[in-house]
Amino acid sequence: MGYISVVSIIATILALAATIVMFILVFPQKRKDKLNGFFKTVRKLLSSEYLLIEKILHFLYVFSTILSILLGVLMLFWFETRYSYSYYYDYSSSYTRWYGYYGITLLVFGPIMLRVIYEIFMMFINLVKNTMDIRNHLINNKVSDPFNAELPVNEESAKSEQKASAAPAFDREAFLNRQAFRQSQENAEDGNEEENSDDTQE
Repeated sequence: MGYISVVSIIATILALAATIVMFILVFPQKRKDKLNGFFKTVRKLLSSEYLLIEKILHFLYVFSTILSILLGVLMLFWFETRYSYSYYYDYSSSYTRWYGYYGITLLVFGPIMLRVIYEIFMMFINLVKNTMDIRNHLINNKVSDPFNAELPVNEESAKSEQKASAAPAFDREAFLNRQAFRQSQENAEDGNEEENSDDTQE
């Protein structure tokens, strides 16, 4: 048995023991508040409550955008001279090629395409994060029936609903009474006008 095999077996045993200890002392929900700063960070990085891919994607997006802009600018000043030789006709020629067209394309469309790709990935990540937030809310409030659970409400929408509920309710009967009173007044005024017109005709 070689040295690499012995080291691999020892590392596997130690990793298995460390994993068991982590699942006993670090990952249980009841021990979350009792952990110190180091183990809290370890739990956050190794558990599914924290999405590391979001930070990695953000870093890659910023790096790729800056790289595409710098490459596009540098390609504007990139000239390459190429030589060709024909053994059959026994002559040589040279020509200069400019890569500025590729630079302009990369400078204009590179950041746009990278942004679109980044936003597509972030849409799925935000969907997963919202699902995780709802799950954590249900667990923290110890909700047994998720279909009848009260989900977190935005404070602005809650205030607007409170103002709407505090407003006086519509009284249909009073409204109809006011309409009937106005109609009777209009009828009385029309009757008075008709009497006055009859008196003037006589």
